[in-house]
Amino acid sequence: MKKFTTSSNPAQRIEFAHNLRGVAALSVVICHLLGVFWLNNAAVVSIANTSIYSGEIPSVVGVVNKFSFFSYGHFGVALFFLISGFVIPFSLCKYSRLQFLTARFFRLYPTYIAGFAISAAILYFSSYYFARPFPYSKEVVTANALIVRDLFWFPSIDGISWTLEVEIKFYILCALISNLIIKSKIKYILLLGVIFVLFTGATSIIADDLLKSSPAAYRFVYLGQLNFMMITFMLIGTVFNLHIRDSIDFKTLVFSAGFLLAAFGIQWNLSIMKPGAYSGVLNYSLALGVFCFFYMAKNLKFPKPLDMLADISYPFYVVHAMYSYVFMRISLNYVNPYITILIGFGGSIILAALLHIFIETPSNNLGKFVARKLEGVDIFAKLLTSLKKTRSVSGSTVLPPVEELPSKEV
Repeated sequence: MKKFTTSSNPAQRIEFAHNLRGVAALSVVICHLLGVFWLNNAAVVSIANTSIYSGEIPSVVGVVNKFSFFSYGHFGVALFFLISGFVIPFSLCKYSRLQFLTARFFRLYPTYIAGFAISAAILYFSSYYFARPFPYSKEVVTANALIVRDLFWFPSIDGISWTLEVEIKFYILCALISNLIIKSKIKYILLLGVIFVLFTGATSIIADDLLKSSPAAYRFVYLGQLNFMMITFMLIGTVFNLHIRDSIDFKTLVFSAGFLLAAFGIQWNLSIMKPGAYSGVLNYSLALGVFCFFYMAKNLKFPKPLDMLADISYPFYVVHAMYSYVFMRISLNYVNPYITILIGFGGSIILAALLHIFIETPSNNLGKFVARKLEGVDIFAKLLTSLKKTRSVSGSTVLPPVEELPSKEV
């Protein structure tokens, strides 16, 4: 298999995706600090264990939320998902499956665990300050920290972990179908969208009955629908990756992106989450439009502050909610709302920068180092080879040989 190149300067070709991370993070933070905190304070009380706020709402909140159809939260998360779907195949082309999952582990977990520890500590402080009992058991805290709380149907403590749970499942799927992505088997990628639509359609028919008769099965259906729907949207980013690698032409890109977007929209409208379908599909589509624009205009320069925000976008996303909800609510007892907003944004950026410097960057470097040490090792291929030998001995049909990826320097 020949080694791919994105251009004579690959970093220049995908710089737009990195900068869009800053846009995505800022959009989500605006949603929480200039939207949810003021307009849905009951949700803040539920997440941050604070007292209710019913005082003055600054006029900037009305300005920012002037267009009711636009959701900063949906828009920002959609951009994150598209960017992830777009950049992940580059890692698949560099690494074996085991190397890829190892690098992803170090990219995701250390920063999240550190950020979550800060959020949990702030939640403890909030419970003490507002004289409320701490609302979660050790089991719930542990499951949240390990990003597996959805598997146990535990509540999300920080309110943002659900997106990372989807990311993990996307990583696993990409590892399983890595050869299809590397070889640009677009028909099979589109087929996944069809399969996910069929799953959602079939399970939605029985969802109401399951809710009454088998809550555990209902949870499985809910998680399946949510993850398949979001992964379908992330695969749109993957299709753009195939195009930038010159594996598909522009017409195929347009058709495939449109096909997957339609599959995504159908799933949302058929799913248990149907009540939020209109706003969700609209804002995810808007995010795709923005992604397409900057994909086509790759040479456009982003403002330097936005580029800096992109560098810390992951820890910014992880740590902002709990910190801002608690300390904005406390500060309202002493300062005006505009100072409160500055405290929320400023403190979140400082915490994110510290996490980026002391946790994210070292753990990313460690992940790359460990991945290089695993070069040539593909546990998936070994498992399939072992299965092949077992079935061959038993007289069953022999599995086709597994094609291993050539080693490449990271």
